[in-house]
Amino acid sequence: MQKNEKGNILTVKPDGLTIIWGGPASNGRYWHKATDFVELIAVTWLEVKCSLPLSFLSANTQYELSFSLKFKEESQGWNTHPVIFCVRVPGQKTIYKRVDLSKEIATSGNDWIDLPKGLVFKIENTKENEKLDFGMYEIENDQWKKGLMIQSVKIKPVK
Repeated sequence: MQKNEKGNILTVKPDGLTIIWGGPASNGRYWHKATDFVELIAVTWLEVKCSLPLSFLSANTQYELSFSLKFKEESQGWNTHPVIFCVRVPGQKTIYKRVDLSKEIATSGNDWIDLPKGLVFKIENTKENEKLDFGMYEIENDQWKKGLMIQSVKIKPVK
């Protein structure tokens, strides 16, 4: 986990994420871990999540959360169900954004893109031992998904 030079953007690298089917026991069968990103080889159950102490963020501040993603040319399995991005702040309703990644693949080319757009939440206060939970999921379709790369998750204040 890193903050940028100004200290206002929190970045979670892939090592800070919990990736279902991505642990050491899978031996790289489903996910490949490179130096700066993780690449989805193939899964039917996409679940990438994280919990962070609220103390990493400032009270009375609104934030936007996004995943920095890239798609390989041979990406597939993204056209039948949306991917659900969510964030949960203790004491608040979970906020969800559904994104049709097949549309994003068609327009992103070979560039890293930040998704979803507009996943905004507010930290009212920061109590000790409380955590911010967030993730991206596609668990309703048993079609094989592949060709997704995750570079980081960014949490930045909304101005």
